[in-house]
Formats: sequence, C-alpha cells, structure tokens
Amino acid sequence: MKPEKIEVILSAACQLFAENNFQNVSMEEVAVSAGVGKGTLYNYFQSKDDLYFSILRFRLEKLLAVLEEAYSNRDDFLRNLRSLILHLYSFMSKYHYFHRIWIREENSLEQKNNTVILEMRNKILNLIRRVLLQGQYEKLLKKSISMDTSVELIYCIINYMPMNRNPKNKKNITIDFLMEILLTGIGIKYLDISVHYKEYKHEIR
Repeated sequence: MKPEKIEVILSAACQLFAENNFQNVSMEEVAVSAGVGKGTLYNYFQSKDDLYFSILRFRLEKLLAVLEEAYSNRDDFLRNLRSLILHLYSFMSKYHYFHRIWIREENSLEQKNNTVILEMRNKILNLIRRVLLQGQYEKLLKKSISMDTSVELIYCIINYMPMNRNPKNKKNITIDFLMEILLTGIGIKYLDISVHYKEYKHEIR
C-alpha cells in the first residue's frame, strides 16, 4: 500500500464524510473525489465501513505519534502541558474534517464496541494524565482537584474549541489563553503560567 495514495484517499473521504451523513456517501463518490478508480479504492479498503474506520485509525495513530514526541518525558509540567495543548489543538485544526467526524463519533465508541479506536482515545487521555501527575509532583496543582475530572476537562476544552482551519493564522485562539483558562481552574493560586524555552522548539506537522 502506497502511503501517498492512502493519504489522498483518506483526505477525500474525510471531507465527504464530514460534510454528509455516512449513508449518503458512496464509494463511487470517494473514488471520483480522490481521483482514483473504484477498483483501486477497493484494493486499499474492503468496504465503506473499512474506509470510515481507517480514517479514524490512521488519523489517531498520527496524532498519538505527534503527542508522544511532543511530550518527550521532560520533567517540566508547564512545558509539557503547553506542548500537549499546542500539538493537540494544532493537529485538530490542520485536520479539521477529521475533527468534525471525531466529534460526531467519539461519544458512541463504547456503544459501537469499537475497542481499537476507544483504546487510542484512552492513550491520549493517559498522556494528559502523565502530564498532570508531573504537575502534582511539582506541587503546581490544587490538592483538591479530581485527576479523572481534570484529564477530561483538559481534553474537552481543547477538543471542543472551534478549530482554526488555517493553522498558519496567528490571530487564532492562543495557547497561552487556553493555558490560563485551564490553570485558573486546577493550578495553585498565583501560578505563573509563562513558559520559557532555550533550545526547545515546537514543530507542527
């Protein structure tokens, strides 16, 4: 399977599924939109269900890889949190059609018994949990916070923010604003949320 061809098909299918109900999208439409033959499409994906599932799986695998690299086990809560927020928000903005599908689907994963996708979502939540545990260790979080609630809070605030469709647009919601909103709720009093870097640079892909 050629990664470039898969990406073209997934991008075309993702837009169609985001803008229409699943039942209203045909494999023929996907093939035309992707500029491939219907036979080629079926060489890569066995059915429309397989294609739809693959959109979620491929995009979440990429997101997890980006977040894992961004986290990189630094012993610095504020840098880790800012990095996760930046990369999660930027990824969802870059793949905004996927984001629309994900918002629609993620709350029904358990009912659909979609264990693979549900496991990927839990991995994202576990990354956030690891960052918050570092914050507890550094005594930068309120003692009274619920860890489970805080993890879901951070994920939901980022995931359900209106996504910027042009990640290069600097007039978009700032990461510092999201940091301030989050840490006002879970951080200790008078916490300085400013983050300074010497050599570390964020890289959005």
